Amino acid sequence: MNSSIRTASHKKYWYSDDNIILAKQLSEYFLDSERYSQYNSLKSILVPHSGLRYGGPTAAKAFINVNPDNFDRAVILGPSHHRYFEGGALTSFNKFETPFGNLDVDTKTTNYLLKDSEHFFTFSLVMMSRNIPSKWNFLF
Repeated sequence: MNSSIRTASHKKYWYSDDNIILAKQLSEYFLDSERYSQYNSLKSILVPHSGLRYGGPTAAKAFINVNPDNFDRAVILGPSHHRYFEGGALTSFNKFETPFGNLDVDTKTTNYLLKDSEHFFTFSLVMMSRNIPSKWNFLF
């Protein structure tokens, strides 16, 4: 397990690197999504993998239905961008940088399952870091 932090590699390109602007943008997405908040017991969501200006409003409609008090771990699944392989890949990092603070990786489980690293989840992390408490551990 790498003891380093995976940097927020797409900030400035796919979402603002100004935390005040980004927080305002995400707040607007969540505020516009409040009328879709009707399921506080969701156990899984499917969100777009795109820059926030494209997929953010849709992702907010899903994330607003996640009650963070119901969970202590998030499992994020997504595609590979770099190569074809069978099976899955996991990160070797123990934290992921987001504009709203670093998110901890469930290193115990990751060490058990470790295969590879991927970046498919970077946009989901931005949404989650704004709306989900830091007490969660993440499995990538």
